[in-house]
Amino acid sequence: MKVNNILILSGEISSDMYGAELVKSLKHLHPTCHIAAAGGDRLRATSDVFIYETAYKSPLGLVSMGYRRFRQSLLKALKKHIETHKPDVAVIVDFQHIHSSFASLLSHYKIPIVTYITPNSWLWKDEKLAKKIAGYSRDIITIFEPEYDFYKSLATQAHYFGHPLPFLLPSLPEPSEATQTTMPLLSLWPGSRPQEIERLLPKMLQTAKHLHNKQLGYHFTIAVTDSRFVPVIRKLVATHAPSLGVLLWEGDKDTLLKKSTVALTASGTMTLHLLLYRVPMIILGALSPLSYVVAKYGLRIQIKHIGLPNILSHHTLVPEFIQNKMVPKDIAEEVIHIQRDPMRKQMIDGYNTLIRRIFPAKNPISQAAHVILGHTRGR
Repeated sequence: MKVNNILILSGEISSDMYGAELVKSLKHLHPTCHIAAAGGDRLRATSDVFIYETAYKSPLGLVSMGYRRFRQSLLKALKKHIETHKPDVAVIVDFQHIHSSFASLLSHYKIPIVTYITPNSWLWKDEKLAKKIAGYSRDIITIFEPEYDFYKSLATQAHYFGHPLPFLLPSLPEPSEATQTTMPLLSLWPGSRPQEIERLLPKMLQTAKHLHNKQLGYHFTIAVTDSRFVPVIRKLVATHAPSLGVLLWEGDKDTLLKKSTVALTASGTMTLHLLLYRVPMIILGALSPLSYVVAKYGLRIQIKHIGLPNILSHHTLVPEFIQNKMVPKDIAEEVIHIQRDPMRKQMIDGYNTLIRRIFPAKNPISQAAHVILGHTRGR
């Protein structure tokens, strides 16, 4: 079947970025194809028809009633679009919490599904969910080798081309160009979900206060992923660090990454940005107490690490502080420790080893576009 009409469904800010690049590759390979999308600002700018804003809605932990209403509204909008402009293929990019709901809707209308970047359940070896995804996906395109290894044992239609992030970032530094300065900048990356910002940023700011009190010359900057988060960030700064002179950075990530000496970050794709820019980092993570108890004792999810650099390197490459271990005084001591050699050099050497292993020489998004169009089956 010739693919002319494509639907792309993207949930988080990172998957919106991958989805938009996918649109560009699809248009390059098939200039007359028509692409409709649900996602964020990047997909809004690149798709032919934008259906629904989704990129800032993903929950952290248990799904709330508000998110359930959002899901119902989104599915209603998709159903309306499908009934008037039935796609030849639908691409679901990650979308952890609504993946199976999308699949049920799309399968009802007999629309082939390509899963591009599977939900994170591969991390805790959820074979039941993986088999379900394999059952309704025409193709599964993975971006991590352990993800591919997990799915290839369950699905013949799994592909792996590598992680696309380096091809989406401008002017990456050479391995020897990692930032080191006599005026250290601690950049704070509290995430792109409201719950992350509200749980992590206070701990980050309290850590900054401890460093400030030691009179080590640190400057502090908060990376703002979207302007809609500015009011809550300003409120948290006023509450937890009103006199530190913390800057809010709404510019491009590239410049701030190059200026950063050390970073405190939420887990997720941002850790790979920091990895590629050779910025020493500390990863923070916190679910609500209820979500944490349900995950650990109800679902019995056991994950040794939460940060991708550690998960992919199979050891503690970068420090992690999670849940009740997020003690600002301890985090501040770790910041001082990792800024200095030999710890800093050891971490950057580990970055370089991991970069060579997980990022490909050829842009994998172009290869993914070929699969979506049915041109190749790949690895």
